[in-house]
Amino acid sequence: SHIIGNSQFISRNHPDMVGQGSFLTSKDRVDFLAFITPEQHNVAIVNMRLFHLNYGNTIIVTPQKDGSFKSMQVEGKMQSKDDSENYEYIRNNVLKREKVVAFLTDDGVI
Repeated sequence: SHIIGNSQFISRNHPDMVGQGSFLTSKDRVDFLAFITPEQHNVAIVNMRLFHLNYGNTIIVTPQKDGSFKSMQVEGKMQSKDDSENYEYIRNNVLKREKVVAFLTDDGVI
């Protein structure tokens, strides 16, 4: 399905950093908010689910046939500040992991 997204990352209270955005598919919307504190606490809220990013900095979300969402948190160390290089890393590493493939191809996933 086609995905449309919009996000922005700002620091209105440096050194705290905040990012927010949403991604739309043909049927669903995923909203997120992420922030980092000066003490290096990294947190994301994805569709009102809280994730402590020190347990994995990549959140995979799948829309389900019943209208709900399921999410999976995995480690996905980014290799670069270049978005296209990070995309390639996710595509060629993270999305090929056995547990991730099983999660993405589960019977309930749209």
